[in-house]
Amino acid sequence: MITCSLYDEELKKRIASVLEQEAPISRKQLQSRVAKSAGLKIVGPRLAKHLDGLLQDMKLPVTPMDGGQDFFWKPGQNPIEYRDFRVSGTADESKRAPEDISEIEIANAIVHILTEQISLPDDALRTEVRTLMGFGRLTPKINALLSSAILYAAEQERIQQDAAGSWILA
Repeated sequence: MITCSLYDEELKKRIASVLEQEAPISRKQLQSRVAKSAGLKIVGPRLAKHLDGLLQDMKLPVTPMDGGQDFFWKPGQNPIEYRDFRVSGTADESKRAPEDISEIEIANAIVHILTEQISLPDDALRTEVRTLMGFGRLTPKINALLSSAILYAAEQERIQQDAAGSWILA
């Protein structure tokens, strides 16, 4: 494995560059983007382990999410205060798998939808989020991700259920 400190510094610069453009970003997606920027097509186990060490050295803000996926943030970026979300694009470069999208981003999309729709039953809210975020059909994995994001938004007191069980802004 390459352990040259100059190369490590270059990789850290690439990590910082990817974070500047794409944070919050999943560990897997960050490793893939950094590898691609260095001209590598795949992230093997040794490279992944090396990048993990560099990420740890950089002491970046990180949030572990349900399902075991870690999301990295830019230095100084506060996940609790983050209010943006990004939809997946149509180009291969901008597509993100559902597991590569932070539940915090999805919670922000939920708040955005409820700002426009005022009130939605749970199933309609899930459909709106799936459509907005570019998810396909409702798989168990996507359903679990949506449940986690809804729970996060409710725990942050940004949404709540009304007497009829529909979701509204808190």
